[in-house]
Amino acid sequence: MGFLNAYRVPLLIAFVCFLVTVNTIVLVAVIRRATARLVRRTGTRGKDDARGVAAHEQLVRRARTASTVAVNIVIWTQVAIAVMVILGLLGVNLTALLASAGVLAAVLTFGAQNVIKDVMAGLFMVFEDQLDVGDLVDAGMATGVVESVGIRVTQVRDLTGMLWSIRNGEIVRIGNGTRSWRRVVLDIPLTPDTEISLATKIVTSAIVDTLAQQLPSDTPSASPECVGVVAFDGSAVTVRFTAEVPATDLYRLDVALRTAARQAIIDDPALTLAIPLRVASTV
Repeated sequence: MGFLNAYRVPLLIAFVCFLVTVNTIVLVAVIRRATARLVRRTGTRGKDDARGVAAHEQLVRRARTASTVAVNIVIWTQVAIAVMVILGLLGVNLTALLASAGVLAAVLTFGAQNVIKDVMAGLFMVFEDQLDVGDLVDAGMATGVVESVGIRVTQVRDLTGMLWSIRNGEIVRIGNGTRSWRRVVLDIPLTPDTEISLATKIVTSAIVDTLAQQLPSDTPSASPECVGVVAFDGSAVTVRFTAEVPATDLYRLDVALRTAARQAIIDDPALTLAIPLRVASTV
């Protein structure tokens, strides 16, 4: 008994830390399990067509984002509870501490304006559905795939593999490239004497055939369009073609359409890709 009395406070603190840790682990596991169950239940229906698949993928990203934010809230809440309990065990007058919370809040607000700004911006980003985990975004400071959305920091991995941690309060604009559709733009340089109508017919046909091969038949998409001549000089006439594709397939289809257009031009003897004019410079 003497040992317990002598080490009562340290033992109670250790017990509180253990209890809070276990509680946090259980709550985090429950959140993740509920998220996985929600994704599985919604994944068993509504995936018979391209729209259903896209909706399911969007739901998965949304669920992961909400799960990440919920886990962060649980962790910080448990930490706050543990701190309050430990302070009580150490003999700190919590009543007086709470009574002075107004002054403390004012001091913290003044000293932690950036933190509060980051937290509020993060909550608005999530609630307004500006981005989700797995989205391809341009956040100004970095462009890449969102790996996590925290209460204070959003992590984005760029094309080179660099992981950027961006404070939510510093994100003033977000370009989301994973929502709905994107547009592939092909600028094809041809020789100046090219018959534009023939080039339009051949390249458009190649684009249509490639989209039919690369996408399910029920995928909603607009017909490819030839914008026309967008540049002209002594060495080349540049013709622009566009095609709307599902946002998640942009880069795959961009490569496929460029390859198909190039091959169609090479296979037709009436069309020739132009060689850019190089101007020599002297120093």
